[in-house]
Amino acid sequence: HAMRRAAPEPIRVLLPGLCYRNEDVTARSEMQFHQIEGLAVGPDIRMSDLKGVLMHFATRMFGENQAVRFRG
Repeated sequence: HAMRRAAPEPIRVLLPGLCYRNEDVTARSEMQFHQIEGLAVGPDIRMSDLKGVLMHFATRMFGENQAVRFRG
């Protein structure tokens, strides 16, 4: 929906939501968890642009002193 509204302009958006797993609830894991998807699309958009959006979200959500790690 966000891509259709912004087209043809570049878009940077974070999409939070709930996810569910089809498994039993244990002391270690729950069947429901929160997930955030990041989307950065446009002709001159690079992976570093998406990383910047995610870093900005993390510092606003969790504070500037919180460590952030990206894994591939």
